[in-house]
Amino acid sequence: TVSHVGSTSVYDCKCQPGFSGPDSGECAACPPSTFKQNNGSAACTPCPANSHSAAASTHTTNCSCFKGYTPFLAPTSALIPSEY
Repeated sequence: TVSHVGSTSVYDCKCQPGFSGPDSGECAACPPSTFKQNNGSAACTPCPANSHSAAASTHTTNCSCFKGYTPFLAPTSALIPSEY
């Protein structure tokens, strides 16, 4: 967990990117094929369809296409079957 300098309460502890859990509680790594970008208790976000990532990923750019798929426009958009 992480907290601001000078914090005086356990409730100031937040999960770091790549981890999720309640504020002031135990943090767990985001499961494979998910990511979490910010500090806090937010849930991990699934990778776009037809992509995957390692556990504890911190950004959508950590999500890689499954074999046979290519990004459509941007890494955060849907993946389409490749022509090869």
